[in-house]
Amino acid sequence: DGSGQGSSLLRERAEAARTSPLRPRAADDSKQPEAGREEIKSAKSLTLKTDTGSSKARSPPSANSVTTGSTSKVPSTGSPRRSSLKSSESGMASPRRKAAGNVRFQAAWTLRVMVRECRHLAKTGVFGKCDAYVRLSLGPEERRSAVVKNAYDAQWAEAFDVPVVTTPDSRLVATVMARRSMGKDLELGSVSFKVADLAHQATRQTVKLETPRGEVAFGYDGAETELTLWFAPIKGTPS
Repeated sequence: DGSGQGSSLLRERAEAARTSPLRPRAADDSKQPEAGREEIKSAKSLTLKTDTGSSKARSPPSANSVTTGSTSKVPSTGSPRRSSLKSSESGMASPRRKAAGNVRFQAAWTLRVMVRECRHLAKTGVFGKCDAYVRLSLGPEERRSAVVKNAYDAQWAEAFDVPVVTTPDSRLVATVMARRSMGKDLELGSVSFKVADLAHQATRQTVKLETPRGEVAFGYDGAETELTLWFAPIKGTPS
């Protein structure tokens, strides 16, 4: 009958379509051949392994790391700012300490010293008496009088202005020297004065001299050598 012929015709068309070489491939992987599915699975697993390895190698840096160029460095846990402040404080002297250290210093002033005379000098020359001069020293400052030749009692009347920065241990040293034509000059004796005692008023002092050995200096006649000086504190700086 007609229904049977229609069914057989449909089966023939289906069989022809199934065996035709022009049949399109199915998009679903389940309809693909077994070998194709295995290749796809292996390719996916390989891609997954590669991505996982690269993600581990390219993990983002931590919040505490500092990236410089292509490498990342992790800073130390200590505070760099605090350590730098400590190092700077250790190398810097405290202003308060400096101020405390300068409290002992007073304002600069000028002391005028007049060298008057020196009596009972020793005989230092082979054929003559003594060629004497006076040297004044106060810290780095030094003054020298003229040389009085061939005398046992020398007189100068020379004045010198010496700048002073007073400290508790500042001392003015006056030394009587004997000039020699050959060799080093000879020290006959010296005396020191505390500068703080000379800062208030003008004074005239005649003092005994002491040799470098700490003994009293004597002159040619056996008398003690005496030096006379005048002191006067003045304002300003030496001219």
